[in-house]
Amino acid sequence: MRKLLLGSLALLALGAGGSALAADVRLPTFKAPPPVAVYSWTGFYVGGNIGYSWGKADTDVAIPGFTVGSVSGLTDDLDIPGATFSDSAKLKGIIGGGQIGYNVQTGRWVFGLELDWQASGEKGGGTRSAAFDVLDGECDIACIFAQGTATTQYEAKILWFGTARGRVGYAADGLLLYGTGGLAYGRVKVAGTNTVTGAVTECVLIIGCETTTSLAAATAFDRSKVNIGWTLGAGIEGAFAQLRNWTWKLEYLYLDLGSLDASAVTPFGTVVTTHTRFTDHVVRLGLNVRLDGPVVARN
Repeated sequence: MRKLLLGSLALLALGAGGSALAADVRLPTFKAPPPVAVYSWTGFYVGGNIGYSWGKADTDVAIPGFTVGSVSGLTDDLDIPGATFSDSAKLKGIIGGGQIGYNVQTGRWVFGLELDWQASGEKGGGTRSAAFDVLDGECDIACIFAQGTATTQYEAKILWFGTARGRVGYAADGLLLYGTGGLAYGRVKVAGTNTVTGAVTECVLIIGCETTTSLAAATAFDRSKVNIGWTLGAGIEGAFAQLRNWTWKLEYLYLDLGSLDASAVTPFGTVVTTHTRFTDHVVRLGLNVRLDGPVVARN
């Protein structure tokens, strides 16, 4: 009996000591990691840009012929031939403007719409000359002939342009690669002068040769118009490390701004016509500011 009592007391003492020891032992605790900041492209933005553009103004010019009458009546009227030519003027200059847009991000994909307007200093032109030497008659009794030059000088300009484009991109946190395309519009202009210089000479066997008509006529043409066309391009946009609501972008666009027809009546009663097609390449660097918070939390 005594041994049983001593054994029970020993077990009680051991249990009490184990409880005290367990109370002194602290089990490790685990805390959830802090949220990871993830850049979201969803939201509105506005910004500005500056860049350079180079394009072409492909121009077809048609200069009609005209008729010069005989003074003596001993020769027939003289037909001065017309001329046609095609020329390609290189357009280049500085551009600058602003943009506004909205993006929606779904997973890694970003879908957006952007509107922009650009002032443009693009211009270029050309000069083409054609000599004429026309003889009517054998000059045994009477003949009439004309010699001279027809010169056309022109300048083409893109005064301003804008676009309304969709954007589809792939995002890697604060970096976005995208393609873009849509509507382009802009004011284009063609202006120039067609000048004819020379003389018409009539020869009669008895009278001799004399200049009967001096050819000196200039015709100016000038027209501008807002054209509608299309654009395609691509770009890269990224957020600044310390200013996450600001982004930079580098973008390329190809624009087709359609064509422009101009005409003018010459002093000879004929009509000079031009047909010009405008295309353009644009590279620009832009800066945008987000109008809402770009960062969300992910646990």
